[in-house]
Amino acid sequence: MASSFSEAKEWVAAALGRLFCGSCKSPKKFEPINAIVQRHKPKSDFEYISFVNVLSSAALDVLVPGLTDHAFALGKLQYEDGKPVAGYSSILTKKILFIRGGPYSTHRVCSECKRVLYISVGEPYLVRSSHMPSVATGQGFDILVAESLFEQQRRTFDSLKKLTIKKIPVLEAAKDKISKREAQLIEAAQLGQFWDQN
Repeated sequence: MASSFSEAKEWVAAALGRLFCGSCKSPKKFEPINAIVQRHKPKSDFEYISFVNVLSSAALDVLVPGLTDHAFALGKLQYEDGKPVAGYSSILTKKILFIRGGPYSTHRVCSECKRVLYISVGEPYLVRSSHMPSVATGQGFDILVAESLFEQQRRTFDSLKKLTIKKIPVLEAAKDKISKREAQLIEAAQLGQFWDQN
């Protein structure tokens, strides 16, 4: 996804190791992330910048009904000159969904923070979990929304700027060749348990 924001490189360098894993760049703690970006006017309601998902107030209003079933953290954005980025927040959801793929998908456990890092290859899908949140962030810049919520808010979703929508099936079993241990780590992340261990 091309972002209309640009990374503030000095802030990113300082945040690595402090806010984000120095190896895989994942957030280290479940807490609001206050990010600094360079001065550019936002062109989209959803952005991915400086390792965080960013969304507009309009997008947040659509997602709030689906965020009531689990914890989420909103952070502030500001430009390098200290001025706030009006109408935008960073978002981190406690439950993270993994978009899975076929047998050629790649995955490993980060040597530093022990997260499962997964790159989907083939047709994307989700594997049914013991609890599927209505809204969750993915490992990258995806924001995943339950079909029921999307249908309720379809007109509003359609009105959001530069939003790419793709329907992803939910399967009962995975098609990849992930190990039992890695599958357990993925399930723990999807249930929000990873944050409780760090």
